Amino acid sequence: MPWLRSDGDGVVLTLHIQPGAKKTGIVGPHGEALKIRLAAPPVDGKANAALIAFISSQVGAGKTASGVSRSTAPSRTTASGCTKPLADTQRTPQKQKISVTLLSGETSRQKRLRIDGVSAAAVRLAFTGSE
Repeated sequence: MPWLRSDGDGVVLTLHIQPGAKKTGIVGPHGEALKIRLAAPPVDGKANAALIAFISSQVGAGKTASGVSRSTAPSRTTASGCTKPLADTQRTPQKQKISVTLLSGETSRQKRLRIDGVSAAAVRLAFTGSE
């Protein structure tokens, strides 16, 4: 899947975002990206915050993420989630901290997100239903 790349302790997603949609959800492949519709408007970072919250809930950081904050570097928006047992390929689930960071595309429909604390297989399963 060209929109999903394994990177160290996490993955990098290439996304095409459609803000202002009727409802939030995953549409499917869009060229080299994964298309996601967001109900939030593209105003004052609301769509970015909704994207981070949606991705966090999909990968297990849940809606109880500690919030979305802008780091000191420009174009970096992050959300740190609660720890969650991840079964992936391990026999014994381990608790890992899951965090979602907007790497690029803060004011664009084309975005790159980094998710730390999950495997590519877990993200693929969360977004497509298949490993």
